[in-house]
Amino acid sequence: MILRTFGSQVKAQVVADHLESANIPVVVGADDCGGLLPVFSPVHGFHLLVKDADLPRAEEALRDIEAEFGIETKGTAREPGVPRLPSPRLAKLGYFVLGALVGALGYYAMTLWQSNYTGTWSEDFNGDGHPDVWWEYERGQLIKAWEDSDFDGRPENWHHHSKGIIQWSEEDTNDDGRPDVWWEYTHRYVTARRDDFDFDGKPDAETRFIGELPVETLFKSANQLGYWRRDFYTNGILRVTHLDRDRDGVLDERLLFDAFGTFQLVAPMK
Repeated sequence: MILRTFGSQVKAQVVADHLESANIPVVVGADDCGGLLPVFSPVHGFHLLVKDADLPRAEEALRDIEAEFGIETKGTAREPGVPRLPSPRLAKLGYFVLGALVGALGYYAMTLWQSNYTGTWSEDFNGDGHPDVWWEYERGQLIKAWEDSDFDGRPENWHHHSKGIIQWSEEDTNDDGRPDVWWEYTHRYVTARRDDFDFDGKPDAETRFIGELPVETLFKSANQLGYWRRDFYTNGILRVTHLDRDRDGVLDERLLFDAFGTFQLVAPMK
């Protein structure tokens, strides 16, 4: 049973996680031909599927999620089922064969079109008449995607692909039209992030990732070390920070954090 349909996979997954925490089994699905046509996932939306028996509890849980966390869970409500009229067995077989034939021809035509498509595809997710997400294709391969996440008419995120695989992304966090966060990917996994904290167009810090978890961050400086702050992570949690407070090229302090990333103490290094 379709509980809700969302235009964003991230939002659908967040709501699904909350339902799972309430012991309500849920599956996030999309009409993308089993993953063969992912370009149509945003078009048809991402569905939250639950058992019929769990539907009342799921509806109640959605109301609780919206009240407690402020997460919009309305999405698109499920459509009421339409009872099927009885039909002879032969007619059912004919419908099945005809449906399979039409589906196969449609899939072939769509695959052929997709494999040769060059152009830009856009979608309006909030229904204001203006596109919010754009995908640019070249000979069937996705080469770029950008999105207007706050619906102000200007994109804040840009994703660059090679042969359909994401290579790097840019993000505008202060809405000035220029990127100030850069992400790098290897085999679709995040390997590095660079941040421009003073919004001058130049990165001020770089974080390395292993297994999509941060392991080290360097805050750049012109001293002989090349940095004035260095953060070390364990299992993605900040544990140690080295500081050169006066930026003279000599480390001054070591900050220690517990296993939850909570600051504990300062240890001099000179």
